[in-house]
Amino acid sequence: MGEHNRQSTPGTGLPGPKYARRNQIDLTEDAEGDGRWVAVDELGWDGDQLHGARRSRYLSIGSVAISDIEAEPIVEEIRKATRLQAPELKFSGAFAGPKNGQRRPVLSGLLEPGGALHGRASVYLIDKHYFVIAKLIDLLVEEMLHKQGRDIRNTGQARKMARSLFTEGARALGPELFDQGHCVMRIGPGSPVSRGDVPSCPLCGKEPRRVEQARCW
Repeated sequence: MGEHNRQSTPGTGLPGPKYARRNQIDLTEDAEGDGRWVAVDELGWDGDQLHGARRSRYLSIGSVAISDIEAEPIVEEIRKATRLQAPELKFSGAFAGPKNGQRRPVLSGLLEPGGALHGRASVYLIDKHYFVIAKLIDLLVEEMLHKQGRDIRNTGQARKMARSLFTEGARALGPELFDQGHCVMRIGPGSPVSRGDVPSCPLCGKEPRRVEQARCW
C-alpha cells in the first residue's frame, strides 16, 4: 500500500492511511497501484490447542484474490445456478455432502481454467498432529544440535525426522502412548501434574521437578 507514514491506522496498528481497518464498512474495490484485496477464511481453528480427540485434526486456510465489487456478480451467479438464498454461502451447507453433489460443478467451474476464479484461489491444509511433531523436533532436537554447530533445518534433516516420527511413532510406541507424547505437560497450579493426576512423563517415566514444562521424548 502507498502513502506510508509513521502514524498507525486505528484498528490495525499498521502505518499509512491506505490500510483498511479490521471492520470494513464500505465495499472493497481494487485500485491501480494499491495492490489487490484478498479474502481469507479458516476452518478448524482451536487456538493453541492443537491436539485432542474432541478437536478438529486439520486446519485449513482458504483465500481468494477478489474485491467485494468484483465478487458480487459471481455470488449472484452462484445463487442463481444453485437456487440458494441463504444470507451467507458456506461450503459445508451449500456444497458438501452427497445431497449437494449437483451443486459442486458450479463451484468447480469457477476454479477451472477459464473460470472467474482460476489462479486466484488457494487452500493451505495443516495436519495439526504433524505440526506438533515438527515443533517437538524443533524444540528437543534442532536446538540441541544447533548449539553443536549442526544444521538440520536448512538441510532438510529436521523435516525427515518429523516425518519419520509422525509415520512410525504410533507403530513403535502404540497409538495411546504416542498420542500422550504429543502433549506438553505444563506444571503449574491446576495442571494435571500439580493435581497428582499425572505424576510423571507418560513416555520417559521421569518425575518433573522445578521446571516450567516437562516434555516427552
